[in-house]
Amino acid sequence: WDLNNDGTYETNGQNPTFNCISEGVFNIALKVTDDDLGISTDTSIITVYNIVINEFEQREIIGINEWIEIYNPSVNSIDISGWKIYDILSSPSSIYTIPAGTVLTSGSYYTVDVTSQLNNNGEGLTLRDIFGNIIDETPILTENVASNSCWARVPNGIDTNTLTDWVFQLCTKNTVNNLVVNTPPTISGLLDQGYLQDSGLHDNVIDIWNYAADAQDADSAMTYTIISETNTAVVDCSIDANRYIDCIVQPGVTGSSDVTVQVMDVGGLTAQDTFTVVVILPLSACSDTTDNDGDGNIDNGDIGCYGSLGYDSTDNNEADPAIPLTGVDIFFYDMNGNSITTIPSNTQFRVFLSIGSNSLVSLFSIPTYLEFNNGQILSSQFQPVDIIMPLGSTAVVWTVNSLSAGSKTIKASVPGITKTKTITVI
Repeated sequence: WDLNNDGTYETNGQNPTFNCISEGVFNIALKVTDDDLGISTDTSIITVYNIVINEFEQREIIGINEWIEIYNPSVNSIDISGWKIYDILSSPSSIYTIPAGTVLTSGSYYTVDVTSQLNNNGEGLTLRDIFGNIIDETPILTENVASNSCWARVPNGIDTNTLTDWVFQLCTKNTVNNLVVNTPPTISGLLDQGYLQDSGLHDNVIDIWNYAADAQDADSAMTYTIISETNTAVVDCSIDANRYIDCIVQPGVTGSSDVTVQVMDVGGLTAQDTFTVVVILPLSACSDTTDNDGDGNIDNGDIGCYGSLGYDSTDNNEADPAIPLTGVDIFFYDMNGNSITTIPSNTQFRVFLSIGSNSLVSLFSIPTYLEFNNGQILSSQFQPVDIIMPLGSTAVVWTVNSLSAGSKTIKASVPGITKTKTITVI
């Protein structure tokens, strides 16, 4: 036998061993000599394939089937039509036959989606060509818990026929199997909420997917839960469709509750963020024949009443509030403290209502409201301001989501004054 195509017949016997140490096409020559020294020769061509089972997902998770990835690390295109994938542990049984006309080019992948055919607690796979020859075989590998991780050859396509070729890591279906490390998700910026007493259900008030992110998993693949609420007697929040936060204001009460939301990625890593819900008493309606603020005036003379246009701006016949206001204006800032006139859609920004006064501490007793884009009326949040405001003033601060594109109207009210300004959402 001349097994290395060098013209020398160096191997004798009927069943020589041809060591396939590399891929390629090899010429094998056989010379037969009889007792009378008669000689006859023949040649044959052997093609050595380098195709591997490169990665597989053996346990289904929601929305993702089991699958098997085949990879061609060779420099040649290889026709894999009619090749079969077998389950080692089932006698063996054929799982899938690759359809006719399937050619795997150099460096490309062929992925087979299967349903409930792989063993979760121990699976081994064999790839055979159309003649039944074993092209590749995996060790028996186990995935005990459903996750977004798979058994993969790392580095990509490595095949030393040892268990060390395989790493259980985040799935990299149809991409290179470099070592992938799962990183924690993030969640931040959940908007504080303000509701009026007895306002009931507030549906889909926060889309959590807008505030969560993960380098490995899609928003829809992660799990969201409320892990704590400090005061469900005032407001009780929940998550529906694994995405939206709903809050129900309990009847007859006011107060606040801190709500902590947790996001967990498919690999089990978590992150949390907390938002605050404030429930306040609504101002009494105008024309209720009641002195709402105790100043001795009612209806048109009652600065405490609230109507569809905000505070009763027709009230000019009573004494000014105890704190003389020297100026009111609205300013817009992004979350980094930069002054803005435009904001991208679905982005948080802050509205500052600057109130000039000669007695800033007492401003905390002034009722202040904001109406965003003719929508929900939000209560104020007084807090120290680290942005320079006009001299001798303090500010009432709201955090607002810009929602969709367009020109949005901000209307802020303090007793006797209503200020309106627009911001462009792009």
